[in-house]
Amino acid sequence: MTQGTLLSSTSSQVKELPFYILQAQAINRSSKQPVEPESEFIIKVQDINDNTPVFINEPYVSSIPEMCPI
Repeated sequence: MTQGTLLSSTSSQVKELPFYILQAQAINRSSKQPVEPESEFIIKVQDINDNTPVFINEPYVSSIPEMCPI
């Protein structure tokens, strides 16, 4: 199985649409003929934490020394 990241140009609510069905077909660029039959992919959408971060001990202060290795 190959895994990767698929990004959407629109936002979706996981509760409303937990998956997408994508149909794709490989086509030869020069002959415009199909190389493989059409395949169907089910893309399961995972929820992300889209809540605003909350810092319990406000104000939150941090520092990074100059020239520190990353």
